[in-house]
Amino acid sequence: MKKQITALESAVVLHSAQILAMECLLRAMIVTHPNRAQLKDAFQRIAAELEQRLADAGFENGLPVDSARTLVEPFHSRTDDWITWVDLIAAE
Repeated sequence: MKKQITALESAVVLHSAQILAMECLLRAMIVTHPNRAQLKDAFQRIAAELEQRLADAGFENGLPVDSARTLVEPFHSRTDDWITWVDLIAAE
């Protein structure tokens, strides 16, 4: 059991490091993007489509509304964080 927990912890740490590296890359791409307004619009459109697909998948799998919302809310919250960050960068 201890080995399984250690392996799981290692996988989570590696996954977190990969996500942080991707976030750094995305931030660099946003900062250097020549048209941040267009980038923001595209991001919002794609995020809304994916959010709808997450909700649809929840309902198609017979999840109750609260459970489907549980799938969507963390994604929506994180996309809002990114949009806020893009707005802050654009204001500089």
